[in-house]
Amino acid sequence: MPKGLSMVAADQLWKAYVVSEDNSKDAWTNKWNWILEEYEKLHQKLDEISKTADYPKPPPDVRSLKPFPNSVNHEYGWVCANPEFRLEKYGPDIMKPMPLPKDN
Repeated sequence: MPKGLSMVAADQLWKAYVVSEDNSKDAWTNKWNWILEEYEKLHQKLDEISKTADYPKPPPDVRSLKPFPNSVNHEYGWVCANPEFRLEKYGPDIMKPMPLPKDN
C-alpha cells in the first residue's frame, strides 16, 4: 500500500484499476477482433495448402545409440564420443585467421 493512503482509498484505487482493465479488454475486442478473424482464415488456408503440398521427406535416421553404457549416471557425454553424433562435423574451427604481416 502506498504511503499516505488509507485502506479505503487503496481499495478504491484497486477497484478503479480492475474496472479500467476490463474496459480496456472490451475496447480492444471491439476495435481489433477483426484481425483475429483474419488470422484464423489465414491459418485455415495455410492448413489446406500444407495438406496438399508435396514436401521432400528427410532421409531416415539410421544412427544408433547402442551400446548403452551400464552405469549409475549413464556416463554424461557418452553420446558425443560417437563421431556420428558430434556437433562439430568439420573440426573444431573451420575458419583459420590470416597470418599477421611480418615486420620489415
